[in-house]
Amino acid sequence: MEIYELAVEDRASRGKGANRQLRLDGRVPAVVYRSGRDAVSLSLSITDFVNAMKGTLGRNTTFRLKGGEADGRLVMTREIQKSAVYRDLLHIDFYELAAGERIIVRVPITLVGVAPGIAMGGMLRRVVRDIEVSCLPDAIPEAIEVDVSELELGQAIAVRDVEAPEGAEIVFRNDYAVATVFIPRGIVEEVEEDEEGEEGEEGEEGEEGEEGEEGEKPAAEGEKKGGEKKGGERKGGERKGEKGRKGEKGRKE
Repeated sequence: MEIYELAVEDRASRGKGANRQLRLDGRVPAVVYRSGRDAVSLSLSITDFVNAMKGTLGRNTTFRLKGGEADGRLVMTREIQKSAVYRDLLHIDFYELAAGERIIVRVPITLVGVAPGIAMGGMLRRVVRDIEVSCLPDAIPEAIEVDVSELELGQAIAVRDVEAPEGAEIVFRNDYAVATVFIPRGIVEEVEEDEEGEEGEEGEEGEEGEEGEEGEKPAAEGEKKGGEKKGGERKGGERKGEKGRKGEKGRKE
C-alpha cells in the first residue's frame, strides 16, 4: 500500500476556541502518539487529508509526516472524529509506527471468479468482509483476493483456504467461513416436495398391489364355496335318483 506524504505544523494553542479557529482556516487539529514517547500536537490541511483518504477508501492509510516536531515520522490514522450532523472533521489521532515492527490491520476481502454452484440455482454469500493480517507498515495489502470459481452448491471457503499476500500473515480464525454458495429456501422446498411426491407414488402402487391380492383371495374362496355347493347338489340329485328307482321296483313287484 502506498505511503502518502502529509504536511503538518506544530500546534501551540489548544482548547475549543483555538481548534474552532483552525477549522475556520481550513485546518484540523491532530495528535501523534506512541507508547513510551510524548504525544505531539499538530495541525494539517483538511483538503490534503481528505484527498489522501480517498485514494485508500479510508482503510489502513499510512502517512509520512513532513514539518514540525513530527517530521519524518511514519504514522497511521487511529481515530477520526467528525461532527454528528454535518460530518465535518473535528480531530485526528495518529499512531506512530516503528520501522521494522509488524502491525495487525484489517484488510478487505475481494471475491473473484464465478462459482459453478450459482448455475445450479445457488446464491453466493460473503460471510466476512475483512480479515486481520500481520505485516510491516510498508507491506499492508490493499485487499485480499479469494477465488470462488470452484465453489459448488453447498460448499464454502474457510480462512485456512485463503492465500495471504506476500509479506503478510493471516491471524484471523482459520476455521471461519469467508464465502459460501448456499441453497435458497425455494429450491429446498421444491426438492422436498419432489421427494414427497415420489414417496406418495410408491405408496399408492404398494396399496394397489395389496388390494389386488386381497380381492383375488375372496374370489378364490367364493369359487371354492360355489364348487362345494354344486357338489352337494349333485350328491342330492344322485340320492333322489336312487329313491326313485327303488320305488319303481316296488310297484312292479
